Amino acid sequence: MARLKSLQARSGRLRSIGVILSLLDPRTWIQLIRILHYMNYSHAGQVGRIRKGSDVRIAPNVSIANGEFIRLGSHVRIAEHATLWAAEDGSGIEIEDWAAVGPHTFVTAAKYQFKTPGTGEIKPPQGNAIHIGRGAVIYSCCVILAGSKIGEGAIIGPGSLVNGEIPPYAIAMGSPARVVLQRKPEDCGA
Repeated sequence: MARLKSLQARSGRLRSIGVILSLLDPRTWIQLIRILHYMNYSHAGQVGRIRKGSDVRIAPNVSIANGEFIRLGSHVRIAEHATLWAAEDGSGIEIEDWAAVGPHTFVTAAKYQFKTPGTGEIKPPQGNAIHIGRGAVIYSCCVILAGSKIGEGAIIGPGSLVNGEIPPYAIAMGSPARVVLQRKPEDCGA
């Protein structure tokens, strides 16, 4: 028993020394600077460019590109690790009032195409705007591709890929997302 306590004490001292050495390592500080730089250009610097209504909540680790082409209505919620990428050509993302985007969801208005198959040459991305209607809910781990339109009050199930139009008050899921249930507005309190 005494030997076990001695090993535990020694292990604790070694961990403390490891923490001190990592704080003295310049690579730790370089990595911290890289993280801060990334957070500035992919979040903090972009959030201020977004046109947004009142009471909008965006998680601090949401990745944003071309924020000047993104419009969020009032009471919109963007959850942790979501990505909102508007296209450089001005094709934007519009999310209306009371809509929610779940964690780990990727919303991109940019389309990337290869010049010729097999060459690896990439054309500049072309955009196609995305519209997410009032009160729509997009659950976690979804992908919303350029040109998609999600109607008012629609629900997109977890892990779905939307590449087209989802009608208002529909419940859609799958890859590609398909309507599995069509609700009526009066059934939703609308």
